[in-house]
Amino acid sequence: FQLPDTKHIIDQISHLQNPTNEHEHHYDAICAAGVTMNGGRRRNKYNHKPTREFWYYDTFATVFLPDTFSHPLKRRLIPRYYTSESPNMVRSDDPHGNFTQGDIWRYFVQGGGSGGDPVGVRSCFGGMAMYRVNVYLDERCSYQLDESIMDIIDAVDSGGGGDGGRGKMGGNLPNIMRYANNKEKRPCEHVVFHDCLKKKLGEFDIGVNPNLVSLWKRDF
Repeated sequence: FQLPDTKHIIDQISHLQNPTNEHEHHYDAICAAGVTMNGGRRRNKYNHKPTREFWYYDTFATVFLPDTFSHPLKRRLIPRYYTSESPNMVRSDDPHGNFTQGDIWRYFVQGGGSGGDPVGVRSCFGGMAMYRVNVYLDERCSYQLDESIMDIIDAVDSGGGGDGGRGKMGGNLPNIMRYANNKEKRPCEHVVFHDCLKKKLGEFDIGVNPNLVSLWKRDF
């Protein structure tokens, strides 16, 4: 794992503390764009082999605006789209399908424009996130799910049947569980924290900065 360039980190901290332009969007938090290297759909025009490219890494922590979970359906606890999602923004079950992690990376690069401005999301992490102090220290929110929600998860999961109770998921579980994965049966802790901040503060603006590239040395 490699953190973003120090200069970009310092610049981003400065912008969070004192935005330099009155027209600049004032974010409460900024995440790194965590990437890994992978052979994508694109082919080398000379030997037709897959071209190595950046792939956005942290789909489990990332929720696009207004409310689309980027994690593929096959890795979700509830493997279906919900009403507010844009299916074309969810990573394909096939890593090399119609919407890849390479496409997610390009979405943030193109959204940031020539200046590499942050792109607003509902949740993110990417290996590093920076917050305004008054937001991060809000005592009403934490990275842990409420115990009452954990009790519901345990009850549904032990409900019997070959699906571990998943057939009941839609009606029995709180909305936060639409961001849960099927491996740990919980949402990412960063999604939990950001969801709480959005509800408690009323307004909570967070974005991914494509200039803050953290490198994960792992292929998908």
